Amino acid sequence: MQPIGRGIRVVAPSGRRVERGPARATDGSVSVDVDAAEQGTYVGELVCRVRRRPAERGRFTFTVGRQRQPSRQLPDNMRTASRSGFVLAVVGRALHFLGYALASRLAFRWLVLRQLAVRA
Repeated sequence: MQPIGRGIRVVAPSGRRVERGPARATDGSVSVDVDAAEQGTYVGELVCRVRRRPAERGRFTFTVGRQRQPSRQLPDNMRTASRSGFVLAVVGRALHFLGYALASRLAFRWLVLRQLAVRA
């Protein structure tokens, strides 16, 4: 398991980000230090890659003191990162496809049409 970017982001009940430093991966688990000074429910997001597969994303919650609903969802900058990652993935796949299409066309010209032109 390998964290992507900072790996784990944790938001306090007030909406403040509370993780301290980047995430650490050890023995199949990912962890990060947090400053959990407020009472309430914290919301976290984990972004990691497992064995060179595409990135996986998951959300989790934990409570300090008494349980209550978090006052805010994840901040906008967390959602923006996933949108930009999606856009980059779409552009990358489109370029990959165009590369295959161009290579196929060039290979066809080189291997087939060139041979036909020599014989004619």
